Amino acid sequence: MDNIKEYVDKYVALQKPVPLYNLQIKPVLVRDFFQFNNAKDVLNIEKNKIPNIEIIQMTYLRFLLTIMIEQDGFKEDFLTILALSLGVKYDATKRNPSFEPNEILTQQTRKDESEVWINGWDVRFRLNDDKVVLCLYDDEDLVEIDDAQFDDLRKVILFQNIYKYDDTEMSDDFRRVVEEYYRLKNKDIVLPTLEDRLMAVCVSSAYKLEELYTMPLRLFDALLEYSVDKLEYQVNKLIVNLAQGKVEGLHLSHWVYKTKKDKYSEIFTDAQDLVKKVTSI
Repeated sequence: MDNIKEYVDKYVALQKPVPLYNLQIKPVLVRDFFQFNNAKDVLNIEKNKIPNIEIIQMTYLRFLLTIMIEQDGFKEDFLTILALSLGVKYDATKRNPSFEPNEILTQQTRKDESEVWINGWDVRFRLNDDKVVLCLYDDEDLVEIDDAQFDDLRKVILFQNIYKYDDTEMSDDFRRVVEEYYRLKNKDIVLPTLEDRLMAVCVSSAYKLEELYTMPLRLFDALLEYSVDKLEYQVNKLIVNLAQGKVEGLHLSHWVYKTKKDKYSEIFTDAQDLVKKVTSI
């Protein structure tokens, strides 16, 4: 899929599940924030930065299956994502009683093909030397997701639930610049907890807590940012009006109709200002 963000955005705005490969991907709700937040990284591991040529050459789906077999934590995170986004649940009636619940089981199905499944879950992997296929059930219908389709699936889930999620590829040097900039910018800022964010939206809107709990997570984060932007605009607008005619060059961007700018322009504008100050001494 060429532009996953653009595809996902139109469903997010209307609070609708995202249809993809015969699946209906549900948005994560605010009440499930902690579960999703603790598990989401399983979809976004930078495997190509692991210094192992075999891992680099793997598809993400094969890599995910490999680490799930090796470490239970990754398996639990993956199951959490499937439960939240696709409604996949543990079913004791489908458990092989000879093995533990959630245990990963393997069976050779053909000479060149094997099947891996999670005990008690309608989650199976069919694999051979060439490819891995994730087998899921949606309303009793089998849905098969191949390696390339899984890359789309995981990105849809990330774009759907993380406000301003960015999958832009960066060089290591550029990433270090970005991370260091925001580390310094936010070093004295205490990031608000979920409780803080809920309270902030409640006091700045007509929403009740019970309504926020059932709101899609990404829309909640957008609502919080717009609430903050609106308040800052109102305060700054008052300051600009008071300073009119006394201070030149004052410009105030609207909180809705914002000035278009490059995603990382803030970083390099600030850096250029710093250079100018240093060189002028």
